[in-house]
Amino acid sequence: MSMSDFAISGPSCEALTEWNFDMQCADEISLQTQHTPFDDQKSLARRPLRERIIENISAPFSLAVVDNVVHVKSFSKSYREEKVNFWKGMRNVSILTAGAGGVAVLVAFLTQPLFSIIGLPIAILGTYRYAQAQSQLTQWSKNLPEAIANQRTEGFSQGIHHMFKQDDIEAKQYLTLFSKVMTQEELNGLYLSYLDKYQELMDTGETSGSKPERKLELLRDAASNSPLCKKLIEYAKLPSGTKELLMPYSQEHSRFTKAFHSVESIINEKKSEVEKKAKADIESIKQSKSQALTIAYTTYNLYKEREDKKLEEKLKELPSNNPNDNYTLSAKKAHKDALKEAKAIRDATITALSVPFDVQIAKIKQERDGYLKQLEQNRNTYLLPIFSQLSKLHQEAHLVVTGVKEPRDLKTNSYTPQLPTFAPQYQTPQAPSIEALLNSERDRYNSRTLDEMLSLYRREAALS
Repeated sequence: MSMSDFAISGPSCEALTEWNFDMQCADEISLQTQHTPFDDQKSLARRPLRERIIENISAPFSLAVVDNVVHVKSFSKSYREEKVNFWKGMRNVSILTAGAGGVAVLVAFLTQPLFSIIGLPIAILGTYRYAQAQSQLTQWSKNLPEAIANQRTEGFSQGIHHMFKQDDIEAKQYLTLFSKVMTQEELNGLYLSYLDKYQELMDTGETSGSKPERKLELLRDAASNSPLCKKLIEYAKLPSGTKELLMPYSQEHSRFTKAFHSVESIINEKKSEVEKKAKADIESIKQSKSQALTIAYTTYNLYKEREDKKLEEKLKELPSNNPNDNYTLSAKKAHKDALKEAKAIRDATITALSVPFDVQIAKIKQERDGYLKQLEQNRNTYLLPIFSQLSKLHQEAHLVVTGVKEPRDLKTNSYTPQLPTFAPQYQTPQAPSIEALLNSERDRYNSRTLDEMLSLYRREAALS
């Protein structure tokens, strides 16, 4: 009966209520209110699972305590195993159903098209029911106390920022949020450990020999991952006194972060603007160059067409059809030499035509690269002081929170970059006169070929 109900309605049908995890789920997670030392809990989280989970079975439920602080109510192992076996059977039947439907579809191609009307829906339904059965199987298979114990171990191992990021996106690989399985004392302890390690990390950027790239990398990381970020402080559930001590440092960190993003935005926007303008100018010059070269190629192509036609007519006038007689070979050689000469003239002309355009393009690239380099230098000029101040801010915040140093009033620095201008207006160069170029080459080439190409050029120039 349950199989037919499942096939028709899936896990949501009334007959499968006791087997549907979503309708039966009784998972409850709570934290004890008594205070527990952070170091003791951190040490306990490293022990084997059997020493960390105290379980009391009250069928069909399991009442477990994880690490003496997390109370977990869930279904007992025996109760879950019964459901797991049931859904394994449903999953296997779904596989058979999907397979039978697939066979019916295959038969339709080989025998009767009618089978496809029956087979395809069966295959689709079988696949869908398989996914539903697998989902139920996964949910009933979970051991909530063990999962929570493992999650807590990960929290102690990876730290508070890792937990904060996973909770912020509600990561699906966890059965619950980290904040629901870690006590306030544990969150406090993990936060202080993170603050301690982070101020040491920032201090590495201040050591002698530290490159600007490393400092900028740390600054960029601090903008989003710093323990002084307001959201992380709130997440750590710090005592009101500690939170008050950190608040001025958190506010100052926010101002530094704002200044950092402002400089980054201005620099990147300017770089994009410069690259875009240089690209547009280069494309414009390349287009003008292409137009200038087109007439040189056209002149050669017209000359070649004329010479090819001359050769064809000359070969027709020869008394012999023998391709190897002296007249034929002489005519073909003269044709080949003329084209070789014309091609040399064309290439020399193209090279000369390209020079002013290529020079201008190289100039644009050089100025663009120089300006981009200058922008990077400006980035360092304005951001490196921010890093130095931020590094000191983390160190002082750590000393104040740990009671080593008394808090003080903080003075906010302002960083507004003054960037160099970049607005050169490039003029597209004029192409040299092809006629002048051809005449300048007269001593190097055959006069007849040169004159014919010059005549063709004048005609094309007049048409264009």
